[in-house]
Amino acid sequence: MGQSVTTTVLTSNVNPSVFGQSVTFTAIVSSTTGVPTGTVSFNEGATPLGTGTLSGGVATFNTSTLTSGVHNIIANYSGDPDFFGSVSAVLVQIVGPDTIIDSNPPNPDNDLTPTFTFSSTSATATFACRLNGGAFSACNSGDAFGPLAAGNHTFEVRSTDSFGNVDPTPASYSWTIDTSTPDTVINTTPPIVTNSTDATFTFSSPAIDLAGFECQLDGGGFTACTTPHNISGLSGGSHKFEVRAFDTAGNRDLSPASYTWTVDLAYPTVLFNANTVPADGSVLGTGPTRIRVAFSKDVKNDGSADAVNNPANFLLVEDGVNDTFDTVSCLNGLVTDDVSIPIAIPTYRNGNGAGPFVATFTINGGTRLPDGTYRLFVCGTTSIQDLAGNELNNGANDTLITFTVQRGAGGGGGGGGGGGTGTTTTAGGLFIPVTGFPQGEITVLDPQPAEKAYTATDVWMEIPRLNLKTSIVGIPQTKNGWDVSWLGNNAGWLNGSAFPGWDGNSVITAHVWNTNNKPGPFANLLNLQYGDKVKIHAFGQVYTFEITSSSLITPTNINAAFKHEETPVLTLITCENYQERTETYTHRRMLRAVLVSVEKEK
Repeated sequence: MGQSVTTTVLTSNVNPSVFGQSVTFTAIVSSTTGVPTGTVSFNEGATPLGTGTLSGGVATFNTSTLTSGVHNIIANYSGDPDFFGSVSAVLVQIVGPDTIIDSNPPNPDNDLTPTFTFSSTSATATFACRLNGGAFSACNSGDAFGPLAAGNHTFEVRSTDSFGNVDPTPASYSWTIDTSTPDTVINTTPPIVTNSTDATFTFSSPAIDLAGFECQLDGGGFTACTTPHNISGLSGGSHKFEVRAFDTAGNRDLSPASYTWTVDLAYPTVLFNANTVPADGSVLGTGPTRIRVAFSKDVKNDGSADAVNNPANFLLVEDGVNDTFDTVSCLNGLVTDDVSIPIAIPTYRNGNGAGPFVATFTINGGTRLPDGTYRLFVCGTTSIQDLAGNELNNGANDTLITFTVQRGAGGGGGGGGGGGTGTTTTAGGLFIPVTGFPQGEITVLDPQPAEKAYTATDVWMEIPRLNLKTSIVGIPQTKNGWDVSWLGNNAGWLNGSAFPGWDGNSVITAHVWNTNNKPGPFANLLNLQYGDKVKIHAFGQVYTFEITSSSLITPTNINAAFKHEETPVLTLITCENYQERTETYTHRRMLRAVLVSVEKEK
């Protein structure tokens, strides 16, 4: 029996296909006389692609190497001893191009005009793109798309080869555009003023997509950092730390969290200026009831062990029976031969941080110190500290202020005269009496000594414009001048000047501020004007004077106050220009009045 005729039919499992996609070709060889055996070759034209062995009349061949384009595939059955060979009809296999996205924005991202690059398996392909399911339109690799809104987006691109084959499965990329900026919070910081050259910061962000932090110091540029963030080797002065969070989309906090602080390496000292009273080495005519100490910078005032308002940081002693200070420091404490003087809790003023920085404290229970030599220790060895923790005098030593109380002695006040001290002389001679006590406090006077007793008179004075009527007492003059401390609400005629109403210059004074912290009789003396009347009632007569001048003079201008006159003249004088910081009066108000009439008392 001879060979039988066969028929070969070729099919593809996917047509068209995409470049790189696996395609299976199936050849079915049939005959009317039986089932052919043998092999089938799969060819593109004359080029063999592969072979398959018939099984049950079926042979297959699988490939994923077909290039983009049109391929004419045939199956060629070679036959066997019982069957003739046969060739299938041409199968046109279309392989479309594949499209690849080569670069894309990160996910998430904050770029509203993102750029994509892409390519195709077909070297001559053209491209079409679309966003968010819109229509495809021609595009090129490297194009930017947008501007887009914040939110979720999908980009698709497909290529078309030169045969018109279109990628049936466009390349796709989905991502989120996030333009919200994260917030940054500094959680812990160094003190706002410190003497440490090291600093540690911790910080955080509520952002759920937080990627990290960037820090900068003193505007030096932001660099990546983590929390906690340690800084060392800082110089003295002001410093600014900034930190900003950034998220996974690349958004950075546009208002970085910041903290400014001061590294203060300078230690405080005591200032020997007008705010430190009494001055070191001074001799006081009357014992003080309180002391003021000025500092070079702001110091602690919180009642702590290192604070200026802790009385333990001051030590006031009087030299003992051996007339020598045996106490040497706050650290070593009082030595028994010296006598400790009680110190009340100091008050402190810092001028709202701008200065002057002055501590004031009452001593000796508010009673004036008696004659003696005293030494104040402002404690640096135990020690007062500034706001940064620097110790007074760097902790090396105390500051000492030594002064003497000698009633009737010269000195005092630095030209202005201490409030109500009674000091009436200067190194250059007599000093116009101090007729004002410290304002804002009650002053407690010692009993008036017999040698300083005032002389009672039947003379009294009235000033109608001031609604003032007051007795006039005589103030004795000593080698140290006049002590008017005990005048109270009386006026005082200064012995050595003409008796009121007689020929010559009569000098009369009265307090501007009294010991009871209230205005004295001459508080409004500066309000008198030219022509205002001053009446002296004496010996059944009323001597009427009229104001002719009012001037401000220095406390040492004794010649102006006691100017020689041939006819009856009144000179009214009192303190003026109170300085709260130093508790002194810098000037004297002096008024001159001339006698215009004498009448009998009615």
